[in-house]
Amino acid sequence: MTSFFQSAYQLENSEKLWAHTANYCKDNFQWEKLAIISLLPQALPPYKIHYLDGFAAESIEEILTTADSSLGDDTRQHAFISAASLPANSPLQQILGKLEANLLMQLSKKNNSRLLFFIKDNRDLSMTEKQGQLENFFTDLQLVLNNIAFREESARDYASESLKPVMSQIAHDFESFISLTLRQFQSNNQLLASIDLTEAGSNDDNIKMMQTKIALQQDKNERLIQSAKEMEKQVESILAYFRPKDLKFTMINLNQLLDLALDNTDFSADTTVEKNYENDLPKLRIDFYQMQVVLTKLLENSILAMQQKPEKHLQISTRMLQPETSLSDICWAQIEIADSGAGIPEEYQPRIFNPFFTSRKHEGGSGMGLAIARQIIEGHDGYIDLSSTSENGSTFIIRLPILTV
Repeated sequence: MTSFFQSAYQLENSEKLWAHTANYCKDNFQWEKLAIISLLPQALPPYKIHYLDGFAAESIEEILTTADSSLGDDTRQHAFISAASLPANSPLQQILGKLEANLLMQLSKKNNSRLLFFIKDNRDLSMTEKQGQLENFFTDLQLVLNNIAFREESARDYASESLKPVMSQIAHDFESFISLTLRQFQSNNQLLASIDLTEAGSNDDNIKMMQTKIALQQDKNERLIQSAKEMEKQVESILAYFRPKDLKFTMINLNQLLDLALDNTDFSADTTVEKNYENDLPKLRIDFYQMQVVLTKLLENSILAMQQKPEKHLQISTRMLQPETSLSDICWAQIEIADSGAGIPEEYQPRIFNPFFTSRKHEGGSGMGLAIARQIIEGHDGYIDLSSTSENGSTFIIRLPILTV
């Protein structure tokens, strides 16, 4: 067991692993420059930069976003590629030359992804000697990555599975309590309405006092009924998140889906809605009902955000995103829902899609709407992002893969 494996095995997550790996490589291989990058063909963008030392971020970004990038499948078959072994002026030789790197290492991961190491290694060793050292290092790195992935997945599954029955039981208990409460309040109101005030006698003061008491009690019951109904909605949200329904896909026209969501949303008379649709979008594989839940929630959020604004403007856009690099051949359909509202404070934005987080607690927000929206979109293998400022309002961006099946 190597020192790298011993020290890295107990790391809690992959982000800590990259820093540890970089330090280990510096100390043991004396690399002058190092970049650690994941290629993620199913993601958007199709890469993630984990670590940079010595390389300019702009140069790495340019390489990764070039449409004819030579980091595609043609390099997959080699775990170690030395710049000296490549034909002169080959595309990959040019990439390494531009970065002033002389070694590329790659490790296959799950879901057709790869881990790339761009390296400048000026040690006075033959490639055979270097490769022997690197093969041992990469074997250990693969084991550590598998261990971290297993632990992260197990932790997520445990948290999710252990929380589901608890939340389901709580929701069930609340459902029963709310149902009984609503029936009792409605019964009380019916009883109060049936009271014959003549039984209070002919004294006007007694009748007025009884009328006041009945009115106060009815008002109290109505407010409690309204609170119970709001609680009922929150329980429905909790159940929707922790007991999600299976997705039932059909091929759907995205623009028509958006039009239907807009038709089913109540906008104030002073709200202007602008639609910028790309007309040539192919049909998407979508769960009609659940995607309507997502779109309706986002539109309702925009309405609330614009309540206090004198100018209320909502812009809905769709367009197709073509692959910008050979790292991925997936096309995406993008939806943008942009409002002129108050925006979401910057400190809230990293948590906005977390379950139970809400910036409108005093307005009855449950903190489940955006969490459910993200859950449904991820069930479609898609992504949802937020761009928000107090000056320009909020824009929710949804990206869904364009599939033919």
